[in-house]
Amino acid sequence: MNICTLSRAVLVCLFLPAFCLAACSGEKGPGAYLDEAAGLYRQEPEDAAAIVAVFTRGLEAHPDNIPLLQSRAGFLCSHGMLPQCRADVDRLIQLKPELIEVRMMRCMLDEFEKADPEQYDACYRDIVGRIAALPPPADDEAPEHKLARKFNYVFALLMAGHPDAQTELEDLLEQARALQQEEFYIDLLRNFDRQRVLKDIFGQKSE
Repeated sequence: MNICTLSRAVLVCLFLPAFCLAACSGEKGPGAYLDEAAGLYRQEPEDAAAIVAVFTRGLEAHPDNIPLLQSRAGFLCSHGMLPQCRADVDRLIQLKPELIEVRMMRCMLDEFEKADPEQYDACYRDIVGRIAALPPPADDEAPEHKLARKFNYVFALLMAGHPDAQTELEDLLEQARALQQEEFYIDLLRNFDRQRVLKDIFGQKSE
């Protein structure tokens, strides 16, 4: 979380875990491409075309690899390449429909691109229901993983305008405080503004 910048913080929280966990593992195969993309981003963060090309080469070698596809989708979205991002998001949902964060990105794409409000509001409500229906975390699950799940739930509640959002947000902040991550979540969620979130994620203003 500490590598997040607030301007893209939501996107990082939704998509970066797949990127980081594989990229930092040093594994051969798909992880090597993720590692290469991460290194290139550190050196040349503005060279979006080159970074996308690394993901694409990885997907040519490892078709439909979930971490590669998820990482490319997140990068494309954050750099305003929305048709390509949507194609990756749709493919991810087809391949692994249980990925909540990918479904969330689809909801936000629909809202940003001016779909029928009933459509994207229903999409957000569906996400809330999917997360609420998940089995409780195991006792030995890492606290960071539990916090990430809670973040997804609170974020979905906020995007859906759910009446339980503020109560659940306070619970999230209490959990984050225990992990010394409260400041990040306060900045991100306390003064939540839906349009600002869309702007921060997609890098341009949603009118």
